[in-house]
Amino acid sequence: MDPNLVQTALYKTAQVIESAIDNELDDDMDTLRAKRLAELRNKSKKRDEYLQKGHGSYTEMTDEKQFFEEAKKSDRMVLHFYRISNTPCLVVDKHLARLAQIHVETKFMKINAEKSPFLTERLKIWMLPTMVLVKNGKTEHSIIGLDELGGKEDFTQETLQWVLSRHGVIDYDGPEPDLDDVKRKLNIQKGRITSSRHNRGQDSDEDDDY
Repeated sequence: MDPNLVQTALYKTAQVIESAIDNELDDDMDTLRAKRLAELRNKSKKRDEYLQKGHGSYTEMTDEKQFFEEAKKSDRMVLHFYRISNTPCLVVDKHLARLAQIHVETKFMKINAEKSPFLTERLKIWMLPTMVLVKNGKTEHSIIGLDELGGKEDFTQETLQWVLSRHGVIDYDGPEPDLDDVKRKLNIQKGRITSSRHNRGQDSDEDDDY
């Protein structure tokens, strides 16, 4: 057989195979683009829905009855019980105001504990600050004081995000805080966090008994 004919045949076969591969790659890219576009549209739609529910800002709860309304309206909520004269509460305020803008999937609110006797008794608020974490209309957990955040007022925004995400109230995939205080004061088991202060029955020096 003529070597030139063999070479020509092989070249044409290679072209056919290359063209088929290119077509498959184009189809895959089109599929990926369509999937990504659908994800972005869905994410944008969800964001708009959250914003319509008042997400995206850190607001004051002025009426105790509002707690039950907001808990039903939003799938996830963080409610900060505070006292104006409490310095740790001011620190928590600062962080939550920023997180409210970042994590629009969650409703962030605060309420003056001294003006909310019914809720403080019902939710067993005995130390300030306390962040009550609500999921699907039910109180899931309370972050009491600063123990879960390392026990100090200089905890970072990333630390707070990580702790809140471990309780499932925000979407955050950042790294675990590399802080000895956090690791020492938290018992981490099966993806859940329990404040070691509850186990020891000890109070943090920085926090105020309510």
